Amino acid sequence: MERGFPHRPMTEEEKLTHIGKEILADYRLTNPSYTELDRFTYLGDTPSGIPIDVYQIALESDFILGIGNIVPHVSAGWGGGAKIIQPGICGERTTQGTHVIAALAQNVMETCGNADNQCRREMEWIAEKVGLKFIVNTVMDEEKHLLGVFSGHYIAAHRAGAALARQVLSPEIPCKTDIVIASANPAEVDFWQADKPFVFSQYGLKDGGTLIFVMSGDEGLCGNAPSHENAIRTLCTRSEEEIRKLAADGKIADLIAIDNPIHLDQVRKRGVNTLLVSKGLTEQDAAALGFTLCRNMEEALQRAGSRQGREATIGVIPYCGETMVHVKEDREKFDEA
Repeated sequence: MERGFPHRPMTEEEKLTHIGKEILADYRLTNPSYTELDRFTYLGDTPSGIPIDVYQIALESDFILGIGNIVPHVSAGWGGGAKIIQPGICGERTTQGTHVIAALAQNVMETCGNADNQCRREMEWIAEKVGLKFIVNTVMDEEKHLLGVFSGHYIAAHRAGAALARQVLSPEIPCKTDIVIASANPAEVDFWQADKPFVFSQYGLKDGGTLIFVMSGDEGLCGNAPSHENAIRTLCTRSEEEIRKLAADGKIADLIAIDNPIHLDQVRKRGVNTLLVSKGLTEQDAAALGFTLCRNMEEALQRAGSRQGREATIGVIPYCGETMVHVKEDREKFDEA
């Protein structure tokens, strides 16, 4: 198990699926690992004090081109842009620094879909220091059809792409509902990834409502980032205030992992009840998250109906891993802020 590694390395099958045999045949692929400490170079600190450790091979290149896709994100506001550098090719200390800022200096419900946040600013400062020159970012629908391609400066092109992504991936709904059925697809292999759709679903759910959260969980609770599993299992039912104190007292070794538990508590403060429907997660996994595991959708609907009442309204978000719904009035308040 790799210390602090935020995502496991890609499998051979995933390389073929996401990169393609032709590209793999013509280009060298490197999967950076935190354990290869001698392959990182320290470039100094950001103004806020985050040490910048970058994979040396990138610094040896003549031109750094970032390729990515723009979707809503819980910490950076949107994917894409400078995110290809941090956390993409940076070391553990750098990634820990931005994760801590995302967890402790921002409220997740105010960050999603908002590129003007402290975590994103840190990422962009790091990208400038590393020398990111140019990006090619896409916006796609749920069937991976290209809707737009944005290339150029890593901030200007990214913001233009985010504007389109907002139109496509943040659809307007007439009102929030008492019950939301949300599929974590496509971020559903484990809860380390499904934290994103879990948060996104809240934009369609009333305070005190019930979320029916549907995810495959094929890689268990934290299979995509196994080094963080202990933190996820021990922190996710604690309050944000407890986590902040433990972090301040130096009692949390894995600071990269604290954003998921804090997101969970920020949602719990809304009085939300979460019913989990998953083939891959166990009752123990669900309990570690503060969720109730249901055997099937019928059981979940019965439980949700009993809690919310016969007149409860229901909303469905089928592709919640990359969808952040909004109510018109809420969007207007957000834009004014």
